[in-house]
Amino acid sequence: MNEAEMQQAVNRAEGARIVYEWMRRNMRRFEPCEANSKLIGEWLKQNSLPLSEENLDRAAEAIGDVSRRSRSRQRRSRSGRSVRRSS
Repeated sequence: MNEAEMQQAVNRAEGARIVYEWMRRNMRRFEPCEANSKLIGEWLKQNSLPLSEENLDRAAEAIGDVSRRSRSRQRRSRSGRSVRRSS
């Protein structure tokens, strides 16, 4: 492993640590699933913000309570009602 590859591995590990700590502190606020992670990741990218706990908080605030939104959709889809999609 060369120095550049080592730095990439360190950066990935640090990113994983940041996300894990943020999710641990926001369990009631964030439903950990691919869709919600994608929403937050896209928001960070659109706003040119690096991965940090502060920026994850900003993304969650801007997007809304992603756990509530996700759970509400799951309940509606299980109950047979159509899931409303925004255009």
